[in-house]
Formats: sequence, C-alpha cells, structure tokens
Amino acid sequence: MNYKFKKYTYGWLAIHVSTPSIGLVHKKKYLPDVTPQNQATLNVYTFGKFEVACEDAGFKQVLGINDSSLDLTIGTFPADSISIETPVETPACRVCFSVPQGGKWIRAAAKVVKGEEVVLTSEQVALFVLTTGWNGEGEPEIYAGSSFTTREDGFVYTVQLDAA
Repeated sequence: MNYKFKKYTYGWLAIHVSTPSIGLVHKKKYLPDVTPQNQATLNVYTFGKFEVACEDAGFKQVLGINDSSLDLTIGTFPADSISIETPVETPACRVCFSVPQGGKWIRAAAKVVKGEEVVLTSEQVALFVLTTGWNGEGEPEIYAGSSFTTREDGFVYTVQLDAA
C-alpha cells in the first residue's frame, strides 16, 4: 500500500507531508542519469527511520531524523530502475518537495543553531526542522521568501528555481 499525503503549495513549489506506518511503501522510477542531487524531488526525513532500496543497483540505505535524499550514497540510479522507500521505525514523517511544472532547481541543507538568522531571497522556500525532529502533527514550519531567526537548534532545507 502507498503513502498518503497532505499537500501544501507555495507558488512554484509543492510540498507533500506523509506519516506512513511500517509496511507502507513509496515507489519511484528513474530516468537515465538521475542522482540524489538532481532527482525530481527532495525528501526530508523528519521523524522515524526510512529505508531506501534500489534492487537494480544493489543499493539499500536507512535514513533518519534530519537526513534527506541528498544524503543517499548511491552515485547514479540505473535507468528505468525503481526505488522503494518504506518506514522501518515509527512514528515516521517525511516531507517531499517537488516542482509540478518541472525544470531545474537548487536544493541545500544546513545545520543551524538557536538564534541564527536564515536569510532568504524572495525566490527561496525553506523548511525548518528541530534537531529532535518533527512528527508531522500540525503544519510544517515553512518560510516562503522571508528571512527568519531559528527558535531552537535544527536544520534548514532551502530550495529555489535555477535561473540558469
């Protein structure tokens, strides 16, 4: 059975939050030359642990709180391969960023400390997650085009369209 999502939209960006239970899966098929850094989504694991596996590549990795798909250690996914993601520890929460209209975009992750100012341009959208994680209850802490000061230690995931 597949994940269920709550969807949020911030202009050009779609964010899907899921809190799947053990046994639920999310499958993704890859085109040629897809890497963790250029794939069509950015997944941020904000609570629990998730296993990401790609059988065609002999790849399997477990990601936990404040890891993201940028942390996957696979080089390139084999063309037409399918990866399967599933929670292996619950409660679990995953936040997925995507660009419905497609195109290139830039994504970055940074560790921040309490009281740190995070400066965003009007084109950037950021997710703030406490070091202890976020279990998916309530609304994600999203900042769209406005700078903010962190209230606790945590991680910031920033995305923006690539103007190049």
